[in-house]
Amino acid sequence: MQEVIGRLSQTRRMRYNFETSTDVRGLPRVVGTFEFDLIIVEFIGPEDELVQASLHILPSEEHSGYGAAQALYLIAFLQLALPDWEESVTWVRNNLPQAWEEGEVRTARGGVQLTLRNTTEPETITVIVAAGQ
Repeated sequence: MQEVIGRLSQTRRMRYNFETSTDVRGLPRVVGTFEFDLIIVEFIGPEDELVQASLHILPSEEHSGYGAAQALYLIAFLQLALPDWEESVTWVRNNLPQAWEEGEVRTARGGVQLTLRNTTEPETITVIVAAGQ
């Protein structure tokens, strides 16, 4: 998991605006925003021992709902986390409709729990990479 989270923490070097946020289950939480605050990346746990990383995408006012660009961010996040997982593109493409209908889709990959989640308040689509349960 640390190797996966280490790769995801590289997003801290991108054009995100990071700040420390409220702890989650007693663990430190850092949140970064990007692209007019429509994309949020979240890290939970100590920097050297993160337990979860998430990418949250909000729809833009210009484009109702989500499109290919938003799906590409989700895919890029997964490919950064698990570069050897060749099926990541297919997994997102095949499971986005199910996440829309059912709210959530999960799978496990190499000791890592992956979740694709749709929420309505606020409206977001999220991909979560977490230590296996």
